[in-house]
Amino acid sequence: MIKKGFTLQELLITLAIIGVVAAIVGPGIVGLMPSKSKAMYLKAYNILTNQTNEILGDTSLYWTTYDNDSGEPTCSGMYCDDKPEVEPYDENKFSGREKFPRIFASKLNLAEEPENVDGGIQFRTADGIQWLFKVEDESDGDLPGDHGYVKELTIDVNPDNENDAYKCTYDENDCSSPEQFVFEIDNDGGITPVDPLGQAFLRNPTEMNSMSKDKEAANNLAKEKK
Repeated sequence: MIKKGFTLQELLITLAIIGVVAAIVGPGIVGLMPSKSKAMYLKAYNILTNQTNEILGDTSLYWTTYDNDSGEPTCSGMYCDDKPEVEPYDENKFSGREKFPRIFASKLNLAEEPENVDGGIQFRTADGIQWLFKVEDESDGDLPGDHGYVKELTIDVNPDNENDAYKCTYDENDCSSPEQFVFEIDNDGGITPVDPLGQAFLRNPTEMNSMSKDKEAANNLAKEKK
């Protein structure tokens, strides 16, 4: 008599074997998968640095003014919110405390237009990154003025994910799989990654399947700061 199909015992043995193989091979396969968060972070960082340099280097948008007597600068970089002498310049669209983030947004392919939220300007680009620029009301450096300036940027590399466990910045104890990262931006356009995981990404930008290695490096960076 020819036997058709499998017995329950044979099926259970087969499933057990598959489970053992998956347990052995699975972690290796996961380790080979490229990290979407890392790829999006590096993309955002490149966009941020390139556009910031371009914007602050454009004398039709920002310029430096000097004291007639001392020759010292009275405003420069983001502090210098005066209307430049170089045309064209849309004073109605690009002025005041929202000047830099709105210029920045105007140069990108947007999925959502900029809006005022949480003390800053927020928008989303077509690649799925959400940008939130925190804007201060007054300058606090050596240069005078109350023109407003960008102090901090938070990006969310997966804003459609509403799980609170991912809506955080990296911490080895409380937030091991972050989708939000923070940058500090100074008046002259200097950009400093705040999160240790982001810093680890920038130290190892070419290896895209190295999340475990990057997290280990991030933990070491965090410990160095303590």
